[in-house]
Amino acid sequence: MEALTFTIGHFRVRELLFGMFRLDGGAMFGSVPRPLWSKQIPPDERGRIPLATRSIVVEVGDRVFLVDVGIGEKMGEKERNIYAIENKPNPDQLVAPTDIILTHLHFDHAGGISRWSEADPSIIEPTWPQATIHIQHANVTTATTPNIKERASYFRENVETLSLAKTVLYHGTQEVYPGIFVHRVDGHTDGMQWVEVRSEGKMLLFPSDLIPTSSHLHPAYTMGYDMCAAKVLSEKLAFLSYAAAHEAIVVFQHDPMCPALRIIERGGKFEGVSV
Repeated sequence: MEALTFTIGHFRVRELLFGMFRLDGGAMFGSVPRPLWSKQIPPDERGRIPLATRSIVVEVGDRVFLVDVGIGEKMGEKERNIYAIENKPNPDQLVAPTDIILTHLHFDHAGGISRWSEADPSIIEPTWPQATIHIQHANVTTATTPNIKERASYFRENVETLSLAKTVLYHGTQEVYPGIFVHRVDGHTDGMQWVEVRSEGKMLLFPSDLIPTSSHLHPAYTMGYDMCAAKVLSEKLAFLSYAAAHEAIVVFQHDPMCPALRIIERGGKFEGVSV
């Protein structure tokens, strides 16, 4: 399938798929009964559903912004089997970013930020040493001292990479570059940020794990991985209202089949329509 590309005013935005992996379907849909969610994304014999590690690349002038970096290659064979990881090779050859926006430091979003050194496999090095990393200060704090529930999602190696690169820390909503905004939300994990690209009356949004797939557009479809379902519900409704008001394109980071939809409000409900 050919990668999607969008023209958002003076920005060129393209889809970048780092690979695929699998997580437990029940965990991905929280309190939603299996007979409902399994119709959306059928599970395998181990109850896992296929998920993409999709990023976007935003190009403007001499700047290239990469939003999230996939799982990377640092995991061992045991973890690769658990999560059925299928990465595309050589991520540093797929894109040469000047800037990397990390929505948060969970392994499936930030694992590709570094790799083991070929000279010394016990040492990590940045995958893109020339790039500036943009992330919320609160999420770095969360990832440095994760709680029991999130401990398996935040890896020390990914956090340590931030000290090896030029890293810019934000406190809430911020304009990273004229027309590129990050918005802090805390329901999934403290200090996550979703990304907005806006220019000449057009808008593209990248909600990260606030709405991981198109099957999660229903406000009540939240994940078991979320730290606070009530907060996610409030943040998702605000996001969808904003997206619908601007007829924004929304790119779904983890959807295995549907990369993007345009959000509209119809009859008091939010829907996705083809872009």
